[in-house]
Amino acid sequence: MREDSIESIFRQLHDLAEPSGQEARTSVLLAAYLRDFGYSVRDHVGGYGLVATLPGKAEHPCIAFQADMDALVYTIDGNTRAVHACGHDANCAMVLDAARTMARRSWPGTIKIIFQPAEEIFSGALAMLRDHAADGIDVLVGLHLRPVQEARLFQCTPSLLHSASRMLDVHIHGVAAHSARPHLGCNVIDAGAAAVNAINAVHLDPTHSFSAKVTRFHAGGASPNIIPAEAELTVDLRADLEEDMQSLFSSVERAISCSTAANGARVDISTRSQAPAANNDPKLQSLAEQAICDVLGPENLLPPIHTTGGDDFHFFSRTVPGLRSVYLGLGADVKPGLHNPDMIFDHAALPRGSALLVHMAELIIQA
Repeated sequence: MREDSIESIFRQLHDLAEPSGQEARTSVLLAAYLRDFGYSVRDHVGGYGLVATLPGKAEHPCIAFQADMDALVYTIDGNTRAVHACGHDANCAMVLDAARTMARRSWPGTIKIIFQPAEEIFSGALAMLRDHAADGIDVLVGLHLRPVQEARLFQCTPSLLHSASRMLDVHIHGVAAHSARPHLGCNVIDAGAAAVNAINAVHLDPTHSFSAKVTRFHAGGASPNIIPAEAELTVDLRADLEEDMQSLFSSVERAISCSTAANGARVDISTRSQAPAANNDPKLQSLAEQAICDVLGPENLLPPIHTTGGDDFHFFSRTVPGLRSVYLGLGADVKPGLHNPDMIFDHAALPRGSALLVHMAELIIQA
């Protein structure tokens, strides 16, 4: 069995850094470690995803740990490159090290390890589910580093509550014309501006957390004296509650359709990606609280954290009947924040996160 330190594993993963859907070398590296630890590995699950199994007795619950593999893409000094700015390299290192620890023991139940591709574009979980990644799993545990704004080093929440997230692509169709004769055309910039204002005017219950905002607006071409006939907008929706997301989507869809129609334009609206709100199991949350107190100390136990970020991890428990899940958030003094290309963290969190996962599994078996 390989004896590479968790720090060495992290460094290898960090240096690989592959974008969503392109995690080929990362998958090969993780699979090699898992096979060396004694796991049977199924690769190319939902793309470059991995499902590794260490079999145990059927009378015990099958426990799975999950981590994402993909990095983010940035343009830095004029060059486009992938950077692990969300901590997925750290999450994978902690899960892999926990997998090694559990393989060394006479573990009574079945352990599964899920390494997921394409989380950043919210397609990886559903792709893996279509390839039966969750078959036979009773309990799924996720762990993610948190930014310093939420948790300091070794602080940990037993329940990271992601918001529902939905990304819309909006294509507005107008009529091109000479800019000297605007009455002969339908200017999609006017229609798009009306749509932006209409989106900003959408309101839900103000006691609930939600947001709707345009994050991309493209219209017009190389010739500035043409009334443009096509425009593309991207709209980002967030809501803490799943039911609020449905209301928010309906209201935004209606706002876009009515405002663009008032300008004489046609519109097509489609969903680019989405992830459901968190669905953490209360009993698993209680066990996570105990695990945090035992491994990190009661002084580092945080309450549940609501985050406006989304994660397609929650498709597992919302899609598979009977599957229970919980998502932990571990503080590592992540600065300046997640999704910043200059993100750094305190690596002392890595072995603690691994130990936390192992103890979490122990408590689940004993429960």
